[in-house]
Amino acid sequence: MNKLVEIKYTARLFQSLRAFYSLLSPNEAGLSCHRFAKRKEAIPFDQELPVVEGLPLPMSHKEAYFQDLESIVTEPVYLTASRQELEKETAENMWSLGVSEELAGAIAPEEVQAFLQRVKRNRREQLAQCGWHGGLRYYLWHDPQAGQLRFNFISALHNALPFAAPVDECADEASIIRAWLQKSGSMTSQLLDSAEYRVRVYEEVLLRQ
Repeated sequence: MNKLVEIKYTARLFQSLRAFYSLLSPNEAGLSCHRFAKRKEAIPFDQELPVVEGLPLPMSHKEAYFQDLESIVTEPVYLTASRQELEKETAENMWSLGVSEELAGAIAPEEVQAFLQRVKRNRREQLAQCGWHGGLRYYLWHDPQAGQLRFNFISALHNALPFAAPVDECADEASIIRAWLQKSGSMTSQLLDSAEYRVRVYEEVLLRQ
């Protein structure tokens, strides 16, 4: 169960307009929203929307993006003491993040790191709550062909990370995030030579708090 996060930016703007037009008559509201739905592809994301007292201001794309990632922070982690369940651990605990080229230019690696720190802190708390005595191996990598940043949690009982390709250890988490942001949004996938490809991975072991 690879959970690819799909962010739909225009949906956030549509919700804000729908709240505004709900103050109008039913016919006016229906007509206005219908026009917006027809023209939403042509409306720039930074266009100013009408301000109505008592209604929240529409979120920026970046704010909406990180809000949509919030469910990941508290997602239950799958824990097992069996070395035979590596495949299930990988499937249950792995996340893949994608981002558009436009939004990638507005996000700093430190902002992604701050989000990941919250995820890791929550996983440590989960270890403590269930009385888990072992550790979790957190690892992060950039999949250039898919254009995704991926991270996973597996039991520290496993001696090796589950990659078919050779692994190059990376001590700088931000550099992997930076590479993902710089290469995101490309119209063509990066073709990789499977014989020469090596995956750069950042890793740390999480212990319960």
